[in-house]
Amino acid sequence: TAPLDLQHLPIIDTGTDYMDWLDALAHLIPKDPEDVIVFQPLTQTPALTQSLVYTRMSIPEETHDDLIESFFILEGSCRCMVDGQEYILHPGDFLEIPLYVKHDITLLTPHIVAVLQQQPQNTAR
Repeated sequence: TAPLDLQHLPIIDTGTDYMDWLDALAHLIPKDPEDVIVFQPLTQTPALTQSLVYTRMSIPEETHDDLIESFFILEGSCRCMVDGQEYILHPGDFLEIPLYVKHDITLLTPHIVAVLQQQPQNTAR
């Protein structure tokens, strides 16, 4: 397949090719950063925000009433609790969080690298 165009990244979903994204973003993934969490903006439009996230911390429970949020794991593993249901995510896994649903993320490895994708409720697919 053709390399991803970093200026026009596609929306991530369950059919997204993990290796295409890892290849395209490898040069942006921090190597042992000093910060506990690092955000690298990728796409920022009114309909879509995508960020490369490196984190060494778990994310406490939260709920969104205006954004459909999803995660696409590139490195590491984590456990997501979504409305009481457990999801174990590894590289290549995608998870979309419904609106109004409590969710949290617990790291299972020293760090994870993921693409965080957010779509306002009125523009989501």
